[in-house]
Amino acid sequence: MYTAMIYGRIYVDEKGRKDIEIFSRLDDDIDKIGIFDDVDHALLSEIETEGNFMAMVNAWFEECRTFEGSDCYVQYEIFEIGVN
Repeated sequence: MYTAMIYGRIYVDEKGRKDIEIFSRLDDDIDKIGIFDDVDHALLSEIETEGNFMAMVNAWFEECRTFEGSDCYVQYEIFEIGVN
């Protein structure tokens, strides 16, 4: 399991869509596998309040096996620490 501390903000853009800006991310992805590359989508779906936020995110790979083979998906567990 990998862990990240993320500081950013959620806002509504000029087209009325909810968007995210990540100011800072501190993670333990020392092998640079990119497990947190798509974390912004998970944060947008989990954090409902607009404004600044800080969150701790746990991430891990989950394997899905089918008759054609197997795929790996990243799973996120998000803990919102604070919202301004």
